[in-house]
Amino acid sequence: MTGENRSIRRRRVLAVLAGAGATAGLAGCSDSSGEGPSGDDPSEGATTSNRDDASGGDTSGDDNGSETGPGAGEEINGISCSEFGSSVLQSYGTGDTPLVFGFDYPDTWSESGSSPSRRSDRYAVIVRSEIIDNRYQTFLTVGQWLKPIAPEELEQEVSAEVESRSGNEEFEVTRTLQYAGETIDIYSTPEYPEGLTNIFWLPHETADGLRYFQTILRFSYSSSFIAEVEGSDVEIYCESLFDDLADQIFPTIEPNPATTIASEL
Repeated sequence: MTGENRSIRRRRVLAVLAGAGATAGLAGCSDSSGEGPSGDDPSEGATTSNRDDASGGDTSGDDNGSETGPGAGEEINGISCSEFGSSVLQSYGTGDTPLVFGFDYPDTWSESGSSPSRRSDRYAVIVRSEIIDNRYQTFLTVGQWLKPIAPEELEQEVSAEVESRSGNEEFEVTRTLQYAGETIDIYSTPEYPEGLTNIFWLPHETADGLRYFQTILRFSYSSSFIAEVEGSDVEIYCESLFDDLADQIFPTIEPNPATTIASEL
């Protein structure tokens, strides 16, 4: 069953996302759009790139050809959504970066030409799938703010950030992460974009004691994934792909012992 014919669950999307087409990276100011803090978009131009070998080969991770992995069972224009993910992960090289954590991502994805990208207030990297049919591509932006937050300030910082991001859908805890002996709350929206924009705060021991760093993990896609937009509502193909990818990637997040965050403080 192709993406055009399958039943697509309608989810609410903020109007700024619905009209943005390809939405990758951290852009704009901290507001209800679910974007990052003020600054340039580190993924600008990412969706316009192409690769001669982007033919979208078998990424199922199953030698017998049966469809498995993230997005399995869904299609977009006859293309299996599992082509945009993989059951096999690879580690991103966060050593020697200010990121206080490491993470894995699909082994069929590659680092974007525009990443890693340092900004005055954060550090961000982007990985992306291959382009299929010169129009379908998915992205993952991972970013960390460089401002250290003291434990006694954390609750206020979280409340202010969640309130600023809550618009048509409220940001709330949608999952948790076991990290460095703590249970970390992951904030997203219970409706669209569930699993796309995720905000959380990771602990790290600094010279001044324990501090927390605001972090974003955000999935996005080229505009061809949008099936229909009506007002502030959007229908997308491959919606389970992003939930499945989040289920894979979040458990891989762990402390980065080689972080250079000390030089930023």
